[in-house]
Amino acid sequence: RMVMVAPMPGEPHALGSAMAAELLWQAGFRVRCEFPADDAALERLVRAGGIDAIVLSSSGVFVRSHRLETMAASVRRARRAGGERPAAVVVEGRVFRDAPSAAPRLRADAVCASVAEIAGAVLAALRAPG
Repeated sequence: RMVMVAPMPGEPHALGSAMAAELLWQAGFRVRCEFPADDAALERLVRAGGIDAIVLSSSGVFVRSHRLETMAASVRRARRAGGERPAAVVVEGRVFRDAPSAAPRLRADAVCASVAEIAGAVLAALRAPG
């Protein structure tokens, strides 16, 4: 399966994305690591096709709860860009550890609070109905 890993558009910390890409590669996934500058760039990458899952990372250091609405918009736009066959969307970052009630607001297929959980979260998202 092909997984595109990217920081949330506007997220300056890319270490979580780099670590997620490495862990997914080690777990046997094909991985594309991208760094979209904004939601439009994210949409273009998704529209290019061939993606089974998208991992969008928020900071692993800072909570970023003030960006939840922006993150939710990025998830919606990425899913919509997938067209008839949308990719599963996984979100990752400290905000989901420190404020777990934030996760449902993003409407991702899976959420993980630590990049160490990323392979299991992607597998769960790919198995989820819908």
